[in-house]
Amino acid sequence: MVNLFREVDEALREDRAKALWKKYGTLAVIAVAALLLGTGGVAWWKDYRVTRDQALSAELVAALEIAADDPQAAIAALAALSEEAGARQGALARLHEAGLLAGSGDRRGAIDIYHGLADDDALDAVWRDLGRLLAVLHDLDDGDPAALAEDLRPLMADDSPWRFSARELDGLLAMRRGDTASARAIFEALSQEEGAPSGVRDRATQLFGLLDG
Repeated sequence: MVNLFREVDEALREDRAKALWKKYGTLAVIAVAALLLGTGGVAWWKDYRVTRDQALSAELVAALEIAADDPQAAIAALAALSEEAGARQGALARLHEAGLLAGSGDRRGAIDIYHGLADDDALDAVWRDLGRLLAVLHDLDDGDPAALAEDLRPLMADDSPWRFSARELDGLLAMRRGDTASARAIFEALSQEEGAPSGVRDRATQLFGLLDG
């Protein structure tokens, strides 16, 4: 009798297992497969990214090496690289491309690239702010002073890594507007700012001396 009950119990459990498998078995297989593929996929993706980054870095170096002899070819190579590279290396390629454009006289083309970096949500804030800063720098002579000053405003905050360069550009914009008092105050403050890079402090000291005289 005991054996009969055991057999009935085992049969019931077997039927329950079959029913559960019929209902959830496919999902379980998919979940396990996804887990295995995911684990292997992560390792593959890491290896792929390392290899890809090395290849893209080599392409970037190759493009820069031909810049001295053939800047237009370098510009074309960098433009193509920025399209296929990820955010970080693509940003580097665009920065170099803009620099070559500015050096070849196409300042407006360079400014457009810098604005593109500033508006690229795929980039970190540091990269976007650098694009904004360089756009102002290259548009300093011809751009609308009020609009350029507005672009610089968030970059001059105390927590901005570009604050000293942004303040220097703000002082130059004040000079362009003929606002000598504001420019003198900006350069005097920068000349005394211990945290500012030495180049910024030296230029600020010279400009303050000129304006004060």
